[in-house]
Amino acid sequence: MAKPTSSVGSEPGISVGHLKVEDLSAWEQSTAPWDLVAEPLDGFMNFENHKFYIRTPSIVLYRECFVTGLHLHGLSPPQMLALTIPLHPGPRTAYWKRQPARHEVLAALDGGLDVVVEAGDENLTLLVSLELLLRELPGDHLSNLLAFGANRTVRASPATIRAFTVWQEQTLDAAMQQPDALRNSAVLCAIEQDLLRLLAELSATGPDLPVSNERRMGHRGLKKALEYIHCAPGEHVTIPELCAVACVSQRTLEYAFKDALGLSPRNYLRRRRLHATRRRLLDAIPGHDRVGDIATQHGFLHLGRFSADYQARFGELPSQTLARPNPYIGTPLVKTYPADR
Repeated sequence: MAKPTSSVGSEPGISVGHLKVEDLSAWEQSTAPWDLVAEPLDGFMNFENHKFYIRTPSIVLYRECFVTGLHLHGLSPPQMLALTIPLHPGPRTAYWKRQPARHEVLAALDGGLDVVVEAGDENLTLLVSLELLLRELPGDHLSNLLAFGANRTVRASPATIRAFTVWQEQTLDAAMQQPDALRNSAVLCAIEQDLLRLLAELSATGPDLPVSNERRMGHRGLKKALEYIHCAPGEHVTIPELCAVACVSQRTLEYAFKDALGLSPRNYLRRRRLHATRRRLLDAIPGHDRVGDIATQHGFLHLGRFSADYQARFGELPSQTLARPNPYIGTPLVKTYPADR
């Protein structure tokens, strides 16, 4: 089950809340605009996750508490710079197969994600629209931030990172205590201007190393491929199709996927199909919809093999998923409009 709490009235694009999620598929859905598939590190006995978040038209800021450890693969939010600060990383915590330092700032920009978070980890994550950055940040600072996104980490002094961390924690705590304050345009403007000032300080120095040509080419191809996968039904996507969309060779595409997601394109596509099948089973009507029909719709022909793979991944048979109530709760981090409600 998933249990959201407070939000800011009916203001479109603005909300404050606490979200408790107790189902893996519901958590995957609630992470949008991230596009993630997740696997618990230590089995499927119990799942629990907490988010404390604020969302405005230009930013999303949240503190996430992982009661269950997860291995995450997927796509970072389109047209947004994502900055994550691990507050309490565990010994198995890793971002792109590298263990982060406490309070290090990790960055992602329109690319793939391969992250391990342990039970007990807490992260601060900030999503900033590129439109805001392009409009408001000076050219050098903007270039450095975009380079940080490509290099996956931010180079800044400990004092600068500490100030950035404290501002996020204080802003989030104040908004949770006074959610109605975000209705005031002066408050939103102050948050935005404080953030831009801190981002300018964070990006005063560029990255240590330029992005290699191989990674740059792979990143562009990966971005196109992931956007295509995100918009197209995963069961209908082929590797030659992805190479054509990405305008790269299969070898370059394989390198880019393994570098960014830790998976080959085929393994990533199959994993997405399994997770999409689970979401469809949870949404189905027992006694009316059948497991075999749903599996076939998602490209699984050998039903015995599908059931075995499904049970190994989700800790239960497809028929057990079909019999369970739907735990979905929506996507609180994504801007909603009155017409959508």
